[in-house]
Amino acid sequence: MGPKLKLLVNKPANGEFYVSNEAITGKVVLELEKPAPIKELSVTMRGTSQTIVEMTPEAQNLIRPHFPMKSSHTLVNQRNQLFPPANVSKALAGPGKGFQVTKGSYSYEFELNIPHWLKCMSDHGPRGAGFNKGEEEPRLPPSFNSIASQASGNDAISFYHKMGTVTYYVKAQLILGKSMFRLTPSDPILEAYEVINFFPDPNKEDSSASRTQSFVSKKAVQFEQELSARLEVRAKRLQEVHRLDYLFKPGSRRLDRVYLVFERPPPPKFALTVTRCRLQLVEIMNYLSAGHINAVTGLIPILDVPLDRQLDPSRIRCLENGTAEWPLDLSKDPGLSSYKFNEQNLIFQGNKLFSFVCCNIRRAFKFHLTLTLSANGKSFDIDMSTTTSAISLASAEEHEPLPKYDVSDAPPVYLK
Repeated sequence: MGPKLKLLVNKPANGEFYVSNEAITGKVVLELEKPAPIKELSVTMRGTSQTIVEMTPEAQNLIRPHFPMKSSHTLVNQRNQLFPPANVSKALAGPGKGFQVTKGSYSYEFELNIPHWLKCMSDHGPRGAGFNKGEEEPRLPPSFNSIASQASGNDAISFYHKMGTVTYYVKAQLILGKSMFRLTPSDPILEAYEVINFFPDPNKEDSSASRTQSFVSKKAVQFEQELSARLEVRAKRLQEVHRLDYLFKPGSRRLDRVYLVFERPPPPKFALTVTRCRLQLVEIMNYLSAGHINAVTGLIPILDVPLDRQLDPSRIRCLENGTAEWPLDLSKDPGLSSYKFNEQNLIFQGNKLFSFVCCNIRRAFKFHLTLTLSANGKSFDIDMSTTTSAISLASAEEHEPLPKYDVSDAPPVYLK
């Protein structure tokens, strides 16, 4: 029997995934049933982002017909030599047949640190950064569609969704020296792998001071022959949304200010009731290779609440331009007001909900709000979409900034 190699990686502190500045530790166990020449034993952490992009028929005729374009970026490549120690191998210049090691079991502990800088940025430079070209400080992307998290769907959307992966793994490699009876030209190599999950720490920037954005439905709902309205959401904190963030709660500045804007004021006896509220996330995946981009979209239902909210006509406000706005006051509904975003920590296509960007993959989300209205015995649906929001895997409690303290120039007074 030949040598046996085992790779044992310790679990991350949270038991699920590694985070920024967290060391990856473990040990490599080598079992020899008889003496063997060993040239080198090493452990490597490697991360890659890979895409497969289908080209349009026009592009296929011009470039390579019937073959998709592939891209691969090396994100991390950290290597530690376990045996022989680096100072020993340098001093002895490494014998050609390796170091003769007696039979037995050997254990080597290791520690690998995750770097902040993307290795691929030094490989291809800013010009080849793709989606990262506009980023001032590109960060390591989280694990995505890796072997440990791939979904098993067989539909077309699932197929194209898996055309991009971000994978991190640890590899132990044993290079044996040649024996005098071996005729093969290369050294025998034995390897062991373990896929790991990695998520970078969230940005600590506070987006509460962002400007107010207005999102308006593309189509108007026609209640009567000369009475139509559009749905409008005015938000100030939708640029970045964390798990457990309140979306409809008063003062959340996300989906708590929703209006119907009429081209002209509705008649005094016009009665309107909101009977249903649905909220979806629109996932937008972009895969890049050789200048070609494939886009895949998916719908993720996150909220569906029946309502019976009759609107108060006294809340209608007529504007100078002749239009009128009617606040829907969705935040007054107890179910919506208490709703926390992604409290269930949903999984879609094998991945949790988070936005990220790397050189050849970009994952973004939009909110899509649909309301069902009842007027004059008829039911109407009206919907609108926001611009892209950065969805964070971190919870709102984890992201909450530290309290600010007033700095005083007066020196402290110590009591005797």
